[in-house]
Amino acid sequence: MRKHTTYGFTLVELSIVIVIIALLTAGVMSGKNIVKLSKLQNVIKEIKEIETATHSFKDKFKYYPGDFPSATTYWPSASPAAVNGNGNWQVPLFSTEDLQFWVQLNLASLLPGKYTGAASAATWHKAGENCPKSTFPNGGYDAGYHISGVYGTNGNFMEFGALVGSPNGLYNSSILTSADAHSIDTKMDDGLASNGNLYTIRGANSTGSGCVTAASTAASASYILTDTAVNCRLWFWFDKNKQ
Repeated sequence: MRKHTTYGFTLVELSIVIVIIALLTAGVMSGKNIVKLSKLQNVIKEIKEIETATHSFKDKFKYYPGDFPSATTYWPSASPAAVNGNGNWQVPLFSTEDLQFWVQLNLASLLPGKYTGAASAATWHKAGENCPKSTFPNGGYDAGYHISGVYGTNGNFMEFGALVGSPNGLYNSSILTSADAHSIDTKMDDGLASNGNLYTIRGANSTGSGCVTAASTAASASYILTDTAVNCRLWFWFDKNKQ
C-alpha cells in the first residue's frame, strides 16, 4: 500500500497569509475613509459656495436674496418669475422669500441650478426642485430666518441635513455623525459646536442625547465624539443676532 503524506502550512506561510489579509483589510478601510473624507469635503465646498453667493448678492443689491424689494424691476421677464421681498433683512421660513432666496441667487448668476420658487407638492422644500441638492447622500439645503434662538443666537441662516417630510418639509433631519460634523467644523470654522458661524445641532429625528451635549435651546453645546450614530445636522449663519 502507498503511504500518503499530508502537508500543512508552515509558520512562514501562515504569517504571509495573515499579512496579506491585514493589508487587504487596511486597503478597504483606507478606501472607505477616503470616500467619506471626499464626501465631507464636498459639503464644505457647497456651504462655502452658497455663503459666497449670498454675501455677493447682499453686497451688490444691499438686501438678502429673497428679501430684495426690487426683484421684479431688476428681472421683469424672469422664468420662474422673480417676486419682491419686503426688504426687512429677514428671510422667514415657509414664505415666498425662503424659496425666492434660491431663485434670486440663480437670477443674479451667483449660484448654479434652476429653482422653481414654489413649494413642492408633497413637502415645502425639495432639493433639486426649489432648493439645492447636496452631493452628500440624501442631503439638501434650506435657508431662513430664526428668531427664537439656537444656542442663544438668531439671524439669517442656511441649514444642511436630510429631509423631514410633511407637514414641515425642512432639511433638518440628522445626516452626519458627531465626528463627521466636527471634521467639517474644524476645517471651515472653529471646531466648536455652538460657536463661530457654523453650528452643529441634533437632527429633528435624532436620539434625545446624541450628537452634542445639549439641545439647541440651551446656551451652548459640545460635540459628543463617542456618539457614532447619525444624529447631527449643520446650521450656518449668514449673520448673527441681527434683528
